[in-house]
Amino acid sequence: MRMVKGITLIFVFLFLGEFIAEVTPLPIPGNIIGMILLFISLVFNFIKLEEIAPAGDLLLEHLILYFIPVSIGIISYKELLRDEFVSFSVIVVGGFLILYFLISKMIDLLVCNLEKKGS
Repeated sequence: MRMVKGITLIFVFLFLGEFIAEVTPLPIPGNIIGMILLFISLVFNFIKLEEIAPAGDLLLEHLILYFIPVSIGIISYKELLRDEFVSFSVIVVGGFLILYFLISKMIDLLVCNLEKKGS
């Protein structure tokens, strides 16, 4: 029964996020809005983590299944990817380097803040 309640809560936030995305001019996808709302609910203890943990664990356990449609899409566009390999590679490597730099700076800031609080 806990699994049904957890999945129901996750889907309620998903649909709530989709609804907000439809009725507002926000340029954010509905699933992201739903995830933010779920996160806020967990932080402020409107929902207990124990209520959605079994459903979340199940979804994470089968996460690889969500990548099958993407893989099939990549295979079906292999000619396009072959033609645009250089630009695609530059985008992927550049995006990785930018993300790597930003994450390292965020971690550096967090460590500095923790050291200041500990002093």
